[in-house]
Amino acid sequence: MKLFTRLALCVVTIGSACVLQASAIAAPQKSGSKSSKHDAIAWEFKTIEKGGLPHTQISVKIGSKKTLVIKDAVAKFHVLAHDEFKDHKVPSTAMSACSGWWAGQGMDLYAKQSGSTIVVYKSDTQEEGPGPGFKRVKSISAH
Repeated sequence: MKLFTRLALCVVTIGSACVLQASAIAAPQKSGSKSSKHDAIAWEFKTIEKGGLPHTQISVKIGSKKTLVIKDAVAKFHVLAHDEFKDHKVPSTAMSACSGWWAGQGMDLYAKQSGSTIVVYKSDTQEEGPGPGFKRVKSISAH
């Protein structure tokens, strides 16, 4: 199974700050499914270390359109493989998902197509137990 069509990573040091920028394009999850212009989306993570904490900006790129989803999350993020969705309570119908964790707390996000719109959902997680569940945080129009 092909998980990513592209993965890129860039580390830049600016003064005392270290910037980590990563992006991954998720490949379509089901073979033989109908083709759509939304078959692949890219999660982009821009992480800056401040005071020993990873501050991450999360964007979604669909085609040439890039949309900011989360302005500042304290965690290091990665794209989830489809077989990890169940462990993170991500619906199997999600197009793509990512997860971040730092010091006992984290965040999971997933994107799902609804007509011509991509909807992004977020759930906060903690070591002590599950958070309140996924809530819609952004709707991105294809037009």
